[in-house]
Amino acid sequence: MMYHMESPVFADISLEYKDEWNRRIVSDNVGACDYAFVNCFIWSEKYNGKIASWGGCMMVSCEFGDRKRFYSFPVGGSDEEKESMLLALRETEEEFALCCVTKEQADWLDNHFPGEYEMIPYRDAFDYVYDTEMLATLPGRHFAGKRNHIKHFLEGGTWEFTKLEEKDVPACLDLDERWMEERLRSGKEERASYEEERKALIKALTHLDELGIEGYALWQNGVMVAFTLASVQTEDQITVHFEKAAEGVRGAYQMINREFAAIQKGRFSVINREDDTGDPGLRFAKSSYHGYRLLEKYTAFYGQYAYANETNRKETENLYLSAFDDPPSLAGFFISHHRILKRYEKGHAVCQAALIPCRIKTENDSIDAIYLYALSTDPNYRGQGFATEFIRHIKERYACPVILVPETEELISFYEKRGFKIFLRSHGNTVEKEEEKTAKENTAEEKTARVQAPEDGEEESITAWNITDRGREYIMKKLLSCRKSFCENAGDVVWDEEELKYALEDHLLADGQIAELSDGGMIWYVKNGDVLIIASVMEEKENEPAAFSALLLSEDAVSAEIPALTVMVCGYDKTGGRMDMTLA
Repeated sequence: MMYHMESPVFADISLEYKDEWNRRIVSDNVGACDYAFVNCFIWSEKYNGKIASWGGCMMVSCEFGDRKRFYSFPVGGSDEEKESMLLALRETEEEFALCCVTKEQADWLDNHFPGEYEMIPYRDAFDYVYDTEMLATLPGRHFAGKRNHIKHFLEGGTWEFTKLEEKDVPACLDLDERWMEERLRSGKEERASYEEERKALIKALTHLDELGIEGYALWQNGVMVAFTLASVQTEDQITVHFEKAAEGVRGAYQMINREFAAIQKGRFSVINREDDTGDPGLRFAKSSYHGYRLLEKYTAFYGQYAYANETNRKETENLYLSAFDDPPSLAGFFISHHRILKRYEKGHAVCQAALIPCRIKTENDSIDAIYLYALSTDPNYRGQGFATEFIRHIKERYACPVILVPETEELISFYEKRGFKIFLRSHGNTVEKEEEKTAKENTAEEKTARVQAPEDGEEESITAWNITDRGREYIMKKLLSCRKSFCENAGDVVWDEEELKYALEDHLLADGQIAELSDGGMIWYVKNGDVLIIASVMEEKENEPAAFSALLLSEDAVSAEIPALTVMVCGYDKTGGRMDMTLA
């Protein structure tokens, strides 16, 4: 039966809800740290947290960022009750949004409300989940550094690892204050964010027993040098909420981490050490413990935008074919391999595009970006500003650089007016074969082109041979090697491995060929009679003439046409990089 009420009534999060909430978390096996009651309770003041019941379901809500309110996914209850609670809340919000949605919950939304939610991954909130046995034993060479830190700690004097008691609370607060004063002096923390965390810590320490918190302390020569606070979340998971160690005590963090895991062995198979909040130092520290699993989380927005799925596949395919002169088989392949965001107007899909994850290399790191691919607008809705609104939506909601590849000067002008600028541009070129070389250097097995080496005047040789029939595994191995060799400079745009697999299949579907070069590079091309149409080049710029000459000899072709390419970007200030694979 459906539950019909005016709307769920939210109240302050108090201890009386703990047992009821925890039962539902365990029954639904929700491991995301945001659903731990300890976190809901101790952070409720900062985020104005509220809690509500609806039939057999419960839900919390909070406020952060530039939005007034986000809601958690409902926990407990039946599928019907979850549907009813979400439907009731959607009527009360102008733009209803769920935060900290796990992959399993996102799949549930897709199944029960197909095409109604736009789900955006939020990397800074991904949890780090570790195998308890691994943290307790630190096996293998990957953990040699951790074991060395622990050895140094053990050489520092007598030590003790104890269960935290009420009498230890002042020592915890003193350690936390000294920890922060040191970090403030070094510029690693801001006082405002620390004060908020301090309030949450005090709340946790004040209600240790009521919240069911398990606390432990590490002592060296009679002085507390580290402490940790955790709580049981599911039948096989315990979640760490706080871990602090004295600055300057080498090995204290590694030691308390190991000793805590040793206590949990046999009780819980995994330990959730929460997210990194996007802090580079925390991300490095958490990822330095190899073998972790990232628990993905999403923000789910209900409204005019949603991702395509199997229930609206035909609609997605028709909109694609209305904009591109491709056979239905290629349209189907495209749809099957990408997350396609759609814009709806009165229940009709009027605009869509694939949002492809990629990275832009910087001097010291890389930043996440989105490649906007195959933007399509229904012919009946063109000229009404839907594409412009779609682009603005992507820029604002996804908050990262957006990359696209327009095919005409008209489109370049269109995107420039919408905040994009040219990131890199190639005007195209035609490379013709030298007929005299063809007769002299053509062999049955491989053909070689020679160019004058610029440094010492000696001849440099590059060989090209077709590897299209060598198999996908071999090609992908070579492709990943090329990406590492030729696309690791600042400004380069780099695709993830799944998109490279798509590019490979798409190229082969179009009867594309792939040449491997003797210096490690690759050229992707399509044969059109005795002309080669170049799709992608992964080679050092100075070696490209020799590479094209070798390819022309290998294929006995007259010329190679290199199409013009313009890459545009919004939200990234620098220009002049390169792309490791052009999917357009």
